[in-house]
Amino acid sequence: MNPIVGALSRLYGYPPEEIVRPKLPSPPPTLDMEASTAPLLARYGIDQAYSFGYEQRRRTVPVICSPHAQDLRVPLLTGAEEVAVEPLPYSPPPVPLPLNRLCRYATKFIGGRGGIWDDEVYRLLEIETGRMHLRAHFGLGRFLDYRLTTGLLREEMAWALATGDPQLPLREALLPTLAELTGFAGRITAGGVQTLCAFADAEGFYWIPLQKRGNSIAEGAGNWAVVPMGFHQPAASGDLDPAAPSTTALRELYEELFGGTETAREPEFLSYPAVDWIRKHSHSLDFEVTAFNLSMLHGNYDFSLLLAIHDPWFWESFSPELRQSWESESHLMMRSDDRDAWRELLLAPNWETQALVTCVEGLRRLTQLGRIDGLPLKFD
Repeated sequence: MNPIVGALSRLYGYPPEEIVRPKLPSPPPTLDMEASTAPLLARYGIDQAYSFGYEQRRRTVPVICSPHAQDLRVPLLTGAEEVAVEPLPYSPPPVPLPLNRLCRYATKFIGGRGGIWDDEVYRLLEIETGRMHLRAHFGLGRFLDYRLTTGLLREEMAWALATGDPQLPLREALLPTLAELTGFAGRITAGGVQTLCAFADAEGFYWIPLQKRGNSIAEGAGNWAVVPMGFHQPAASGDLDPAAPSTTALRELYEELFGGTETAREPEFLSYPAVDWIRKHSHSLDFEVTAFNLSMLHGNYDFSLLLAIHDPWFWESFSPELRQSWESESHLMMRSDDRDAWRELLLAPNWETQALVTCVEGLRRLTQLGRIDGLPLKFD
């Protein structure tokens, strides 16, 4: 049996033989992130959303990032990350959704496309953030169980915007109100770690890599994002705590910026020279959690991180080794002082929303540290 069909049968209660790819007049629509903002803010409340200004423009993002969960300065690799994992796995209850809707929303996965995968992920149960500390409690879940339930809210919204259909039965079943959206324990609240990297050069400018997501991934194809970014999940981590956001960040740095091999069994990333240098030169960098946020689109959590390396030796030594990963359509290397380019990019519509928060909060922190200036970011 097709494993996707088997998972859908288990999650929604329909016989496998009834879950078939529908004949559609056109390819499934992709989500217009900008167009999804208004309906999400209307449902969950604009006062809950993250916003920032750039020059005279104001942008509101459908991401919950309360005042006490942004503008953070949690130092990483210092013991400030307090994490615990509940070892018992979680099996979600059946989701009520009409069969025709299920097959429509999941059509690209039923057809064997869409870059979907399956492995254990850290499921958020509790979170507490302060300016200089972070405490998180995780459970375990499966990526497939997330992607085929709350993860399908992305496809549902895409269909609704493309067809003008006001009904959102999957959202009504899973995340109907703000209480369910912020109630982590009642679902597989999967999520990840996103890092804005900034590398100083010999002239004192910082080079900041960004990416446009490729078409072979399960979420966010064609959208702008920071790099690295990845789901928070258990993996071999040597002497590091696998549940710490900093561990995922370093592993993704190795894989997505330096072309390292993805593996859950061997902590290869720890012996990579660039990662080893970061761990041994804390005095030459700032590695911090800058925000914690929750997506209004599908309820995902994300830790926003900044990795700012101030010693130009790192850029001179390791920039020739930077590689574009299979998850990216293209990489863009932004210079910290290019105001016109930043204006165009930060106000562009096609961003992964939580990546935009990570980018803005990282630039905010770099400004506070006195490492960059001249970017006219504004906050309430």
